[in-house]
Amino acid sequence: MSKVEKGIASTSSLFGKIASLEKLNFGNYNGANLEWSSFDLRSCNSLRNLTITGWCSSSLPFTLNLFTNLHSLHLYDCPQLKSFPQRSLPSSLSTLQINKCPKLIASREEWGLFELNSLKEFIVSDDFENVESFPEENLLPPTLNSLRLENCSKLRIINYKGLLLLKSRRLLGIDNCPCFERLPEKDLPNSLSTLYIRECPLLKQQYKKEEGECSESSTFAEE
Repeated sequence: MSKVEKGIASTSSLFGKIASLEKLNFGNYNGANLEWSSFDLRSCNSLRNLTITGWCSSSLPFTLNLFTNLHSLHLYDCPQLKSFPQRSLPSSLSTLQINKCPKLIASREEWGLFELNSLKEFIVSDDFENVESFPEENLLPPTLNSLRLENCSKLRIINYKGLLLLKSRRLLGIDNCPCFERLPEKDLPNSLSTLYIRECPLLKQQYKKEEGECSESSTFAEE
């Protein structure tokens, strides 16, 4: 495994190793600190896990679909990042995690998530600007089996129409969403095996009044 982190003075020592990278983790760059032209990113066929932390530019210096075997993408604390270039999420992606990237989340309907047939897990930890209901209809691919929403302070409800096509959905997690007040009005799907809810006081009050509303195929956890 190779890893690129803050503090590397030169990219030259990595140039010969780039083709064998399986995990790339870099952060706190403003976009100009790396000589990206020195990397032949087209040769990164082994890259499976990419984590970007503290990216300070409005765009990434490369298109993500160059990484044809990328399975996991995690972006954390990139407040200026606006979107993925050219709807460039690779078709091989199975896990996507977005934390504290408000401008990026605002452009979510431009990502082409619905076309990612390999995507199994989507994790969002952010405030949706002026959004009280999530997900939008036809936003998520039918193959998704795990959706986790964390620290979404304005989120109120889950949009049932946005879940209709998720026939494989097995896990729904909602964590620390203080304004979240209700689950979909219709029954949760039979495919759901785990329903995890934590630190959602309004929803907790509802279920105290309406015990037993969860489907038998689900596990409800509230702390």
